[in-house]
Amino acid sequence: MMTSGPSGGGFIFGIIPILMFLVNVGLLGLGIYLLILLIRLAKRGIELLDLQIAEKRRTRRDDLNRGDQGGNEFL
Repeated sequence: MMTSGPSGGGFIFGIIPILMFLVNVGLLGLGIYLLILLIRLAKRGIELLDLQIAEKRRTRRDDLNRGDQGGNEFL
């Protein structure tokens, strides 16, 4: 008859779930960090796009004020 005691098997089966939990917590933290970086990148992209649109409108307005119709064939 086998008795359960402080043999090596109990230690292994006790440490594996703890390691899996730590790995899951680490991956969750990494996922949240990457999400924050993605949101920051998207904000910068939107700001850059806004600046490009404003520059395009400014040059187009300046061209129309000068009476220069070059480059505005598609209006």
